[in-house]
Amino acid sequence: MLGWPTGRDACSGSVIAFIGKCILRGDRVLVLVSNVSRGKQNRKRWEEHVDFLEGLAPSLNSYAEHGPVCVLGDFNQRVPATAWNEKYVGYLRDALSDRYSLDTEGIIDVDGERLIDHVATTHQLTFEIQETLGRKTDDGSTISDHPAIIGELKSLVG
Repeated sequence: MLGWPTGRDACSGSVIAFIGKCILRGDRVLVLVSNVSRGKQNRKRWEEHVDFLEGLAPSLNSYAEHGPVCVLGDFNQRVPATAWNEKYVGYLRDALSDRYSLDTEGIIDVDGERLIDHVATTHQLTFEIQETLGRKTDDGSTISDHPAIIGELKSLVG
């Protein structure tokens, strides 16, 4: 399956994007099962995350040659990098290459944290965040460990 690391499943799909833990491309959906967190006990998961990003780079470069591309997903990285995640952000930047802009870089969410879910676009597009929604409801119930991102995808081509 594209020579990517094990732990990915395929199912049907019809668009090209990286959404949450799925890559939708053509008639296939490739699911990333790489749940990462801090700590030496998670070393194998981080190795899979790096393998995934390295495997993603050729596909992203190929798609960028054929027109506008928007990549969305939970990349588990706060950007710009800190001393802790500098190496992993480097792998993310390598995967995106100079063909993509990371439109969510440095964005602070409604809860005061930098995003780990990102939107990257080729230079024919731009994504502008309009707002983020918090991780909890008004009554304090947790909805998700990620904020919702609301924005507008715009074409920069006539």
